[in-house]
Formats: sequence, C-alpha cells, structure tokens
Amino acid sequence: MTTEQSEQERYTAAYLDFHKTWENRMNTGVINLNNCRTSEEVTTVIRAIEEIDTSLREFPFNRPEDQSSNLRQVGDVLDEAKFKFTHLRKMEIAEQNKLLQAQIDAWGLPSKPVDAPFQKPRTNSLDNNEDTMDVVDPQEGTSSATSHPRVTAPQKKPHVPPINIDNVKNQATLLQHLQSITKQKLEAKLIGTKFRIYPKTPYAYHQIRRYIEENSLESHTYMLPEDKLLRAVIRGLPTDMSPTQIIADLENQGFHIKDCHNMQSKKTGQPMPLFMLSMESNEVHKKIFKTVTSIGFVKCQVEALRKK
Repeated sequence: MTTEQSEQERYTAAYLDFHKTWENRMNTGVINLNNCRTSEEVTTVIRAIEEIDTSLREFPFNRPEDQSSNLRQVGDVLDEAKFKFTHLRKMEIAEQNKLLQAQIDAWGLPSKPVDAPFQKPRTNSLDNNEDTMDVVDPQEGTSSATSHPRVTAPQKKPHVPPINIDNVKNQATLLQHLQSITKQKLEAKLIGTKFRIYPKTPYAYHQIRRYIEENSLESHTYMLPEDKLLRAVIRGLPTDMSPTQIIADLENQGFHIKDCHNMQSKKTGQPMPLFMLSMESNEVHKKIFKTVTSIGFVKCQVEALRKK
C-alpha cells in the first residue's frame, strides 16, 4: 500500500466532517456554557464537549502541535464546565434544603431525628468510654468536638475561584501587572478570547476584582463563599419561637433572611436559646447587629457568628 493510498483511506467522510465542523462545534459549546443557568443545562454541554474530545482523539490533526493545542483547549472548556456545574449544583441543593426546612417547620416536626423503630440498642462496655464527644459552647453558639489529643483535623484550604477577563489584547503585560499588584505568582490560561486568571488567595482575588472594576474590563467570575452569605446568631429568644415568625419579623424590619434555624446541643439534643441566621452579605444586612434589639416583642441580641 502506497503512502498516497494510506492518506486517502485516513481522510474518511467522518474525518473530513469532523474537521469541517470542529471550530463551529467548539464555539457553540462555549456559547452554550456561558448561557447555562442550571446544572442540568451544564451537564448537556459537558456531554457535547466530551463527544468533541473523543472525536478529536479519533480524528487527530496532522501536525502534533495543533493536536496538542486543541486538546488543551477542549480540556480547558471541560474544566470550566465542571466548575460551573459544581457551583450551580451546590446552589440548587442549598435552595432545596431551604425549602425542605421550611416544610419541616410548617409541619412542626422536631429537628432531632426520631430513633428508628425496631432497632436494638447497642450494648457495648466501651460505649461509656468513647474517645470523642460532641459539645456546644453556649458562649460561642457553635458546636465543637472534644477529641483525643492525638487526633488532628486537616486544615481546609480556602477555595478561590478563577477570574475570566474577556477580549484582552496584551495578555502577558496584563498578567505581569496583576502579579505586581497582588505580589503573587499568578497562573493563567487563554481560552478563546478569554484570559483566565487563577488567584491563590482571597486577598489576590479581591485585588484583581478591584483592578477590573476600576478599569472597566469585561469579566466574569464566581463569588468567594465568604462573600455570599452573612451569618448571625440571635440570643435571648424562646426556644419554641418559630423560625418563620423570626424571618417575618426581620422582614418587616428591612432584613431579607434566607435561612433561620434553632441551634441544638449536640451533647443533649436539646434546643438552645440561639437562632442561626443566613442572609446576603451587603451593607444593609450588616446593620442588623446594631438596629435589631427585639423580635416578636421579645428583647434579644444579634451577634456575628464566631468562627473557631
């Protein structure tokens, strides 16, 4: 078989069709991804990009450098799609949990799970000498665990989302400038017309966002977890006060509460005179610590959640 015959057999109809539609399919995938508003929509885009990846490996470009570059491009779009899916799915689950809790409150069900029927209690001589025991510090309003000194919990690293800047002409110059502002070595990727920056710390994230806003650059990103919700603890309210009543009262005072629930002691399972609030973090809601002194005609105190 000659080289010419081999080349002719390689360029099948499927091969030619893929390379003819390659660029258009990639652009369509990116546009669809940017327009996704639900995790289900993102899943559809992920499947489409994965099909492109499979076809690209089956019908590779002639030049190895072109093949490698295009594989990286597909990988970058897949990474962005997976990140967006995770972000949206977490938001959807949080909203579902909120609706579930509202239904539980409306039914008046106890927050503590009822023991499963027909389940035999454990009888173990070691049960009275457990290594760990959950307790709640009533002064802190947060749960903690008294554990064996040898056990240490791994420290969680803060998750910092990437920042996409659109239509950047001088990418290298911009990257160097952002590195000088943040005093950090930043990583970046070019995805089509988007220049993606990967901040390593929340400080660098906010510095880059400030620079983008001051210079009116086109960009999009995901908010840091700590930027999304403001959490507070109410002290002094009766334990049998309904979270729905608390939310309604605070709504009349100008505060839009996303979630409210009674805090319980993990040691006893009993409710405490502490209620956890979650709301959007903005300047109006931050006034709740100074302006709210009573709810349902009961005097109370609103404090910021103290993090251990």
